Amino acid sequence: MARDPLFGERIVWMASPTVMAPPPLARAVSALFFVLSAISLSFALVIALALSIAPTGTMLFSVWCASLGIAAREVPRIWLKSARYVVTEQHVITYFGPFRRSIDRKAISFARIFWDDSDRNAGDLELVRAVPTGALRRKLTLKLYGVRAPDRVWAIVRGAEAIAPSGQHGERPLAQRLDHGERVIWSARRHPQLRAYLPQGQREWGLVAVGALLFAGVERMVVHGVPALQRVVRGGGLPVRSFPFAALTFGLTLAVLLVFAVGCYMIYDAVIRQGYGASTRAT
Repeated sequence: MARDPLFGERIVWMASPTVMAPPPLARAVSALFFVLSAISLSFALVIALALSIAPTGTMLFSVWCASLGIAAREVPRIWLKSARYVVTEQHVITYFGPFRRSIDRKAISFARIFWDDSDRNAGDLELVRAVPTGALRRKLTLKLYGVRAPDRVWAIVRGAEAIAPSGQHGERPLAQRLDHGERVIWSARRHPQLRAYLPQGQREWGLVAVGALLFAGVERMVVHGVPALQRVVRGGGLPVRSFPFAALTFGLTLAVLLVFAVGCYMIYDAVIRQGYGASTRAT
């Protein structure tokens, strides 16, 4: 059998990512930059058509935002193409080009699987080594992105190659995921309570405060934006049915929706998601 050059151990399993989709954070950042680019482009059209001024700075900002949006989606794909995952006799190693990380198989506390929405046979496998108390309190995580059958890979990592599941999809019932000799002795679901949706920590309260400030900003943008559009029509001589007015309205509306969407996400992350997580099933 081949041996890994890092530790000189026998290689048990080796693969590369099969799903090259960027992570959710990269997709969100990409969408944010694309929206900013569209807003800037709308204002550039207004400046060029209504004021007859060359919108050099605004156009450059639009192109810059569009370039960052494309980079936010494509850079993770390029990064994943160079990835390689190796499971040796005692370690799990990830290679991303010249960079590499490893974790001891025996020191892994637990693992989490994030199934891919586009391909239910693949997903991300996150290996966690937790030191919950003491001066060395920390958490080491190693994530294998876009692997085929992540439940099977996890079985191989924990030394259960003989009973490794086939990894057909991520919606199989619990009874089909048990090891030999393992059985369910108790199962329950927490009864949902209203207080579970209340912010519990400093982070959640901070997100709620920022979301409230964003909602206040949306209210001010609407209150001051509508009279500004009216003044542009009456005093500026910009016809309502003209293309520059439509571009101006589109840019302002998109800016308001962007701030509102960010505020909604922060409230969702601080209130709804943590409350939903508190109602998960324990077995």
